Formats: sequence, C-alpha cells, structure tokens
Amino acid sequence: MKNEKKILKDLYKFNQETNSYIVEVKLKSYTDIFNELDPSPIKKRDLDQDFISYMDDSFEYLPLNCKVELHFHIPEKYEDIEKEKRIRTGIKNYYDFMMLFVMKQIKKLRKEVGIFILISVFSLFTSFFLSSTVETNYFYKIIIEGFNIGGWVFLWEAINIIIFKIRKLKDEIVRYERISTTPINFFSK
Repeated sequence: MKNEKKILKDLYKFNQETNSYIVEVKLKSYTDIFNELDPSPIKKRDLDQDFISYMDDSFEYLPLNCKVELHFHIPEKYEDIEKEKRIRTGIKNYYDFMMLFVMKQIKKLRKEVGIFILISVFSLFTSFFLSSTVETNYFYKIIIEGFNIGGWVFLWEAINIIIFKIRKLKDEIVRYERISTTPINFFSK
C-alpha cells in the first residue's frame, strides 16, 4: 500500500520551492468561481457551490501540517490583475464569513449545553428526591422514572454536543481559516 505522501503527490502537484501542495482550478473566465445568480460585485458575491465543494474536499484531505497553495489557471485573453485582487478578496471574505457563522453556531450550542445540563440536574435531582420521599405506587413510579430517564437523555445530549457536534464545527473553522489564508496565484495560458 502506498504511503500518504506518495498518494498526495499523485493527486496534487507539489511546489518544491515553497514545500507546498498545489490545489489547481482551471477557469474559463474569472466569474466561473462565483454564483451566476448573485448580482453583487465580485468581492461580495457568493462563491459557486461546486467550487466550494471542491475547495472543502481538497483541503479536508490535505493534512494540516502541509502547506497549500491555490492556483487558478485562466486563458491569457482574460488576464486582469484587478479582477484577480477582487477574487482574492472575495474568497477571503467568503471563508472569513463562514468562520464567523460557525463560531456563532458553536456559541449557540454551548448555550444549549448549559440548558441541557441544568434540565438534566433538575430532572435527576427530582427523580432522586421523589424516590426517597414519595410512596411507591405505579403512578409515582412512572413519574419518577420519567424524571430519571429525562435527566439522562438531556445529559447525553449535552455530552453529544460537546464531544461530537462542537468538535466537528471546530474542524470546519480550522479548514475555513486555512483556505482563507492560503496563498492564491493566477496563471494565464
């Protein structure tokens, strides 16, 4: 079986001078990476969904300890330095916005965790208190079990959010920051 570096070098070009993997994108025109239906100026325009998927997939597979460069290839007749600057700004703005969006999601999830833990503690305490003070007929047993099960369910959901959901979102932030700060080069052919 091939080792990881060999596979990566088969999939991506490698720049020996900068010791970086190269993610290449071939364009017919500068507007190819932007959403065709968005009438905003280029530096504020949404990126094309296919381009976003390609970027996310490419950067997800490249290990974090590897440097990456983004190379756009454009036909020579369309070469325009000003558009290239706006595209760099547009890509950076998009991924900076996505980082901010995900950070807000994490903040919201942390609030939910706090609420779930409070509900869990309240339910488990109520279950414990009722089981030690109330007579044990079937109706009270059902109520006590409901509080007990509810408490554990809310505690599990809090743990699930902390361990799985927030961790996944933090990985997204790292990927978005990496894409946002990746050097972008344009080449005309």
